[in-house]
Amino acid sequence: MKKIILFLLYVLIFLNFRHAYADENPVVCKPDFISTNDTQGALSMYGTADTAKTFDKKHFLTPTDDMLHFALAESFDGVNPFIPTGASPFVLKNFLYDSMMYRSPAEPFTLYPQIVKMTKIGDNREFVTFQIVNNAYFNDGSPILSKDILFTFEFLKTKGKYNYQIAYKNITAKIIDDKNITFFIQDKNRELPLILGLMPVFSHKNNMNEFMRQSDKPLLGAGAYLIENAVIGKSITLKRNPNYYGKTRLVSCTRFAFDKIKIDFFRNEYAAFENLRAGKSDFYYENDITRLHRAYHFPAVMNGDILYHKVPTYRPSGLYGFVFNTRRTPWDNLHLRQAMNMVFDFKMLNHYYLYDTENQIDSVFMASHLAYYKNGIKSLDNKTDKTRRAVLDKAFALLKGHNFTFDNGILNDPNGVAVVLNILLNNPKEEKYALLLQSLLKDIGIQTTIQTVDDAIYQKRIRDYDYDMIIDQRYVSLSPGTEQRNFWGCAGRNQSGTRNYAGICNDNIETILNQLDKARTTQDLTESISELDYEIMRGYYYIPLHARLYSHLFTRKHIKPSGYGVDYFGVR
Repeated sequence: MKKIILFLLYVLIFLNFRHAYADENPVVCKPDFISTNDTQGALSMYGTADTAKTFDKKHFLTPTDDMLHFALAESFDGVNPFIPTGASPFVLKNFLYDSMMYRSPAEPFTLYPQIVKMTKIGDNREFVTFQIVNNAYFNDGSPILSKDILFTFEFLKTKGKYNYQIAYKNITAKIIDDKNITFFIQDKNRELPLILGLMPVFSHKNNMNEFMRQSDKPLLGAGAYLIENAVIGKSITLKRNPNYYGKTRLVSCTRFAFDKIKIDFFRNEYAAFENLRAGKSDFYYENDITRLHRAYHFPAVMNGDILYHKVPTYRPSGLYGFVFNTRRTPWDNLHLRQAMNMVFDFKMLNHYYLYDTENQIDSVFMASHLAYYKNGIKSLDNKTDKTRRAVLDKAFALLKGHNFTFDNGILNDPNGVAVVLNILLNNPKEEKYALLLQSLLKDIGIQTTIQTVDDAIYQKRIRDYDYDMIIDQRYVSLSPGTEQRNFWGCAGRNQSGTRNYAGICNDNIETILNQLDKARTTQDLTESISELDYEIMRGYYYIPLHARLYSHLFTRKHIKPSGYGVDYFGVR
């Protein structure tokens, strides 16, 4: 009997030890099988969820006690990326704040249960009901309730960033009970239930005054990481949340592999790149083609300690280029914008700066079935002229035909005012593109100045649309929807803080955006997006630069990239 008691006591001590050890070193997940808890209540834009593709074990990451260390060329004055003010890197969102549902990076637009699952949805998606999953709780241990979801929704709808305000404008919510809430969608937009599914959830106990300002203190929410240390403007260190409610969920198998994450912040990409070269970063996304070809001959690359990965983006090119601010004269003149597009010599830029390796963007959705031309590369301008003189003659004829005049080599607008362009930049590596454009525009009498400012000034000026031209990168997905209104819709022309940097307000585009909201099938979506693509490109709101169809990624040899983003890294 004594031996039995001693044995049981030993077992009890062993189990307590294991439990304590597990709490200190939590396993993110054990992907033994795909359960209905992980997939029941999924929500897709069109068709049904492709569970096998999303939860293919080749995407799963092995939890590690290591730290992931990287750098960003961004400002950092707080950890609240949901309000219009301040500079809070969007990358913090996924680490610190769970959304209601998890968006699969392996499918065009499919959400899986995270804090909630979808239980009911109208035939026309005029309503959607979400149910909070079992054992979902905030970082302080309090359960997540419907009133927390309602609190978050009403805050973001009235005081959140503009993209939240415009998406939630015609939506109302009603609490059914502590675990269930229904949203009613007046627009009957197929995408809005998914947009709601991506909403973060905060506790109603958050102080509203703190909610509206940036600081190094996170909002009370639910997330896989906690802040261990934050130095505003310089760095932030995150540590894995040992009490994270979702650590055993299957969706965590594709993310959150590292025990700690440290992010250093720099004013420009040169400094961020030097962080890699100095051995302080575990990975770096290289966006500068010139630096890609010239700067990676340092010892760590040559001896194999840093590896290069050319990873397909699996998405359309989007738009990358010079953006006209059509809120201002004379950039509101279509014919001037068209002439400036004509005289921009991409072949020259490609030869001198891109090693003749790139193609000029000629569609927002280039390299996808959504592009207006569907197949291959085809330019709206159809630049077949072989000589610079022929191109300039066409541009001169276009401008003269629309009342522009030339006086001693200076281009004057129809009101007789000299055309002077100021290009606002915040990335020094793009100055070479601006200098080339400056030289080319001189051929048609346009005077150009270039101004490079630090990130804080730049963010304020683009928020207030205080520029003639900027360089912008516009990413798009294979399931474009409501966000397109934020990019190109009339509502963003005068509303500060939107991403309609060009100030577009076009009747044809508004009609197409309304059609897009009502798209019910993949074919409807494709047709509407192709029409939208055509209207944007023929409006010459951009002077496009090169397509970005691949990510050029450099990692430490022990880092395993998935190609899906910074929260999908593991170790080999």
